[in-house]
Amino acid sequence: MTLLRYPKLYGAGQRGESYNAKLFWITMADTLWQSVAAFFLPLFVYWHSTIDASSLADLWTLAVVILVNIHLAMDVIRWTWITHAAIWGSIDATFICVLVIDAIPGLLDYWAIVHLAQTGLFWWCLLGIPIGALIPRFVVKNFVQYYGADYIQIAREAEKFGGFREFGGLGKRGGGGSGDGVGMKREGDPVAEVVVTIKGLGDGFMRLERMKMDMAREVEAMQRDMEMKWIEILLESQERIVEFFGKALSEKRNKKAKRMPPPQA
Repeated sequence: MTLLRYPKLYGAGQRGESYNAKLFWITMADTLWQSVAAFFLPLFVYWHSTIDASSLADLWTLAVVILVNIHLAMDVIRWTWITHAAIWGSIDATFICVLVIDAIPGLLDYWAIVHLAQTGLFWWCLLGIPIGALIPRFVVKNFVQYYGADYIQIAREAEKFGGFREFGGLGKRGGGGSGDGVGMKREGDPVAEVVVTIKGLGDGFMRLERMKMDMAREVEAMQRDMEMKWIEILLESQERIVEFFGKALSEKRNKKAKRMPPPQA
């Protein structure tokens, strides 16, 4: 909704500010650090233990799924029940799948997760792996958003907290106290509250319609600009093609004129 309300913010992506080569390599470094933390932390913790490879594989599987979903949760802007179900449901589904696979007789990891989960070290590893892997990302993300927030982040914060202020202001207009006692009268009058609420909804719809009209005008202007640029490019290319063929024909005629013998007197 932030980009729909402020379509000019799309310019950051068009100018390569939202994603570029620098951000790509930073993401690669962050991914490498998360992989190292997820692999070597349980390996060092269980280095001198008698745990087998199947139990360690179960720990790696659960830790990676938890790490990936918490990583995604850090980038979620608006939480809904679908988001909660997708993220936390993925973690629960992974636990169930590991339990089902380890409950199959004849496999090397038969009941491995059950014996491993009976130790406190297993749960400390599941807690420590995401924390250790995501600390650099969490620190850098909050530092950048606090000291170097871009326009998109500022617009999202303004939209988020501006909405709360708008509803707060609506409540103050409906029941805010004043010296003449009008506010107290409106606070206890349900009809006045309904009128104020309907007025607020009407204002919201009007703002939404104006926003749609502004977006439509901006989109039309952008389309006209793109069409004009495309026409200019076509005309320029056609002029260059005509100039090229004209030069080629003139050079060919000059060569033929030089090759022809002079007329005999």
